[in-house]
Amino acid sequence: MSNRWASGSIADIPVQDSGGRDCRVDLLDAEALSQTLVGNAEVSLDLTVHTQLLARDVRGIRFGVHVAQVPVQFRDDVVASIEGYLAAGQPFPVTLADSAGADSLDVLAVPDWEASGGSLYKRGAIAAGYIKDLVMRFVATGPNA
Repeated sequence: MSNRWASGSIADIPVQDSGGRDCRVDLLDAEALSQTLVGNAEVSLDLTVHTQLLARDVRGIRFGVHVAQVPVQFRDDVVASIEGYLAAGQPFPVTLADSAGADSLDVLAVPDWEASGGSLYKRGAIAAGYIKDLVMRFVATGPNA
């Protein structure tokens, strides 16, 4: 999502500041989730072109979110919500879209423990009740239908 940022929710918690305004969210490594159709063209011996389309699933695709600045309370709420989903043995929804509507993400996911070093998140400094550079990594388990 170059030159744009997304807004939406993680585990049913809106990514907003304490005033209810959307926070800037950058999707990390989510390109594979934007297009689930892949194509392949082959030329046969009689020079006819055969195109084959494959509808690829989103399961197993790793991606992440980077929130530039967010209240500490948001982090606490998201962690509690994710832990609730995991305790119930369920994946949680991640629903994000950019302001232009060109890129959108609406999947069920689980934490990517390997990419995040065994933690639900990585963060930068905390100042005045806000976290700078909150990064969360996930693995998609399927579409959020």
